[in-house]
Amino acid sequence: MTMPLVGFAGTPIYPAGQIALPITMGEEGSQITRMIDFIVVDCLSAYNAILGRTTLNKIRAIISTYHLMNKFLTPEGIACIRGDQKAAPECYVTSLRGANITMNI
Repeated sequence: MTMPLVGFAGTPIYPAGQIALPITMGEEGSQITRMIDFIVVDCLSAYNAILGRTTLNKIRAIISTYHLMNKFLTPEGIACIRGDQKAAPECYVTSLRGANITMNI
């Protein structure tokens, strides 16, 4: 990939490469594993990986940011991954502190 991505700050970021990795979602007995293509970039971020629309469609996921929940189909039925409404913003702020970025939430 030679085209730049546009970062959160609006600056172009050129990918360092691309890698296909297996991701497993869910818990044993109700999970799926899919090979997902990730674009690798060299930049500071609060995120380890970002799952885009292509990946969410591939795993047939339904995302609710309000409920901090991800539902997806498995051979055993519908699986659900829930986040922690209190821990999520605390983790985000902590990750920004490690990059010397301050935010008021």
